[in-house]
Amino acid sequence: MSNNGPIIVEHYPAGLLPEELRQGIPGDQKVRVTVESEGAGKGDEVRALKSFVGSATGVYSDPDAATKIVRHLRDEWE
Repeated sequence: MSNNGPIIVEHYPAGLLPEELRQGIPGDQKVRVTVESEGAGKGDEVRALKSFVGSATGVYSDPDAATKIVRHLRDEWE
């Protein structure tokens, strides 16, 4: 399973970090840890959902057709 985005852990105890990462942060403090791959290729970009809005303009004949398809997809999971 590939992960396209960073792994972010909030409120992680600094005392559990290796000393080289802590660099003087008191062990009783909470930190945010972010892990990202440096080798991500060009095809691995994460796109925000809003970047897809409007990308399918004209696919559906009218709003009712789009609504019908969305409802059908939703109902598959119920």
